[in-house]
Amino acid sequence: MKKLGSAQTVEDLIYANGMVDGYLTSSSLFVPGMTLNESELNQIVDPSIREDVLTLFKNKKAYLQDLKRLLDKKDLSGIQERKDKFNDIYKLERQLNDDRIVTGKDNEKYKEQLAQLSEMIRVK
Repeated sequence: MKKLGSAQTVEDLIYANGMVDGYLTSSSLFVPGMTLNESELNQIVDPSIREDVLTLFKNKKAYLQDLKRLLDKKDLSGIQERKDKFNDIYKLERQLNDDRIVTGKDNEKYKEQLAQLSEMIRVK
C-alpha cells in the first residue's frame, strides 16, 4: 500500500504487482497452521477477535485480486486516483501491526480497527 500510495511510474506498478502476486500465492506455512488445536490457536489469535481477523483476510484476498486486475493493466492514473485510500490503508495496517492480537490488550479498540480496515478493503 505504501508503494502504491506514492507510485509515480509504471515501474512502481510493476514492483507493486510483484508484491501483490506474492501475497496471493499460497504460503507454505498454511498447512502447518491448519494443524493447530483450539488451545494453540487461542494463543495466536484471541477467540473474541478471530472472526474479525478471518473476515479481514477474506476481504484482503478479494481486494488484492481486484487490485491485481488494475495493476495488470499498468493503469498509473487509476492507481494515482486511489493514492489517498492506499495511504489510509497503510496507516491503519501499521496501527494494527502490534502485539495486541497476541496479548489481548485493548481488544475492543483492536476489533474496531480490524472492522474499519476490513470495510476499507471490502470489494463492493
